[in-house]
Amino acid sequence: MVEKTLKKNNRISLWIVGVIVGMTILYTISPDVAYGLLGGATAIGAVLLYFLPSIVANKRKKDNATAITVLNLFLGWTLIGWVIALVWAVSKDK
Repeated sequence: MVEKTLKKNNRISLWIVGVIVGMTILYTISPDVAYGLLGGATAIGAVLLYFLPSIVANKRKKDNATAITVLNLFLGWTLIGWVIALVWAVSKDK
């Protein structure tokens, strides 16, 4: 189990280094394209962060994952709603 986790972490680290090297090369060739890709990646990251409680709830196969997603969708922007949805998503089902 530990070896599998280490291998997965190494793949993630290698992927991150590859993205950084690729973006650096792309920036030297065409800065406008690099900034466009960086802006797109930032937008995707923001959406993933916003829906993190919903992702966690679905990944953990929570019984009330739909309710967590609805709460996250409509009240996640308040930060309090986002925190409540995240706590709800990581809590154990009774």
